[in-house]
Amino acid sequence: MGEILGRLLDSVKPEQICWVCLLMTVGGLTYGVRTFAGAAEVAELSARMDEQRAFDLRAEQCRAIKDGRNAARYTLELQQVLRRYKEATGSDYRVPSCDELM
Repeated sequence: MGEILGRLLDSVKPEQICWVCLLMTVGGLTYGVRTFAGAAEVAELSARMDEQRAFDLRAEQCRAIKDGRNAARYTLELQQVLRRYKEATGSDYRVPSCDELM
């Protein structure tokens, strides 16, 4: 095994090894770029999740108000989600009224 490896290393020039390493690196980077979501896709997914979370929180908030429970917890979290949504999209999310949800 060592003899075969020795012959192989003797027949390959350092420049050839550099080119192979360069091609493998570029190929790996290209593969990585294609496998991971882009920043725009991540921002869009995050905005969709924030929309759903805002809707769910509003529904919970309305139920708490209807049941006479303290809704402050939902209000605080809803404000945080709405702030994050606006930062990501640049626009406000329209929170439905309790009448629309009940």
